[in-house]
Amino acid sequence: MIAGIVLIAVVIMGVGPTYQYLTSSGFLPASVSSQGNTVEIQAPPLQQSPLPYSLQNRTAFITLVAVADPMLPYNFNDTRFGHLVIYVPANWTIQLFFENREGFPHSAVLMNANAPSPTIIEPSSSIIAQIPHDAVNGGFLLNGESGSVTVHNLAAGKYWIVCAFNYPVPHAEEGMWVVLIVTSEVNTPYFVILPD
Repeated sequence: MIAGIVLIAVVIMGVGPTYQYLTSSGFLPASVSSQGNTVEIQAPPLQQSPLPYSLQNRTAFITLVAVADPMLPYNFNDTRFGHLVIYVPANWTIQLFFENREGFPHSAVLMNANAPSPTIIEPSSSIIAQIPHDAVNGGFLLNGESGSVTVHNLAAGKYWIVCAFNYPVPHAEEGMWVVLIVTSEVNTPYFVILPD
């Protein structure tokens, strides 16, 4: 699904470009001007996809996978650089499951978002939970391995889930991180994928 508006230029043999605005519901009418700012066109809202959860236990189940994608290495669920954003109600329990299906060693570290973006993760960082238990000290999961961790009553705030492995390059710097927003503004857990 197209999350934003795409400007498509169609070049017709020697005639200059004709512009059409494409939305998730198709092309806008021809009366929409492509010149000037006479019509403001808003991008459609991002599609929210529900996460599995238990309302009785106030638990959100988050599954992250390092996908074997040769075009997109160092990824969580085929996303990078925080394009996967997960929303969970405040003071819920998070059950995080991580599986490595990629050929590199990986980890999954839940930490406070205490900088503009994650880079190298150190033991002194604000670590909340990690898969495996020694990820910030060099621990990792190999291809085919998985692990899980449970965090109770996670307070409202912005968090990252990051790969802390640093070889051959720091995986976090290569974009292997997602954003977790814990807030009282939502009633049930969901996620969105931001456009590139």
